[in-house]
Amino acid sequence: MWKYYYEAICYRLFMPYIVYMLAFTAYASWLAYVPWTGIFALGKLVCLVIFFPSYVWFFGLELKQVKGDAAAYFSNFWNVMDFISLIACGTFMVFSLITPESRDLLYTISALAVLILWMKLFYWLRLFKPFSAFIRMISEIVYDIRIFAVMLAIVFIAFGNCIVILNRNRDP
Repeated sequence: MWKYYYEAICYRLFMPYIVYMLAFTAYASWLAYVPWTGIFALGKLVCLVIFFPSYVWFFGLELKQVKGDAAAYFSNFWNVMDFISLIACGTFMVFSLITPESRDLLYTISALAVLILWMKLFYWLRLFKPFSAFIRMISEIVYDIRIFAVMLAIVFIAFGNCIVILNRNRDP
């Protein structure tokens, strides 16, 4: 029975996710910032043609889950990551097509979106037996060090804040 589910999940969800992720990553990492000329125009067009239908499909899947039980959906970490990923990817695509000159905002949004897409790829690797034990182990370790991670994030924010303040005194 698992073989049937495995094949269905692999071919109907995992493979489309890989294509979606590669199209977005190629566009966000490189193609969004080059002009619409020559081979770059073709590359941009291919990425956009691949991205938008798959984006709509994945967004529809998430909306079905939210409509089923929104409270349960948003209580799961990976569902929240899926939702944030879709919002970040969609926002980046809209801003990159409408206002490509706002690069600082685009870099930030695309960095967040690509990071989440890579995290989701690792989570998808649980489908494959050689990866599943390692992904489970990493998940447990991350869960166990969550308090330390919060403290470390506070320390990074504190030092980052100091550096931002010190940087204001520098000459341009």
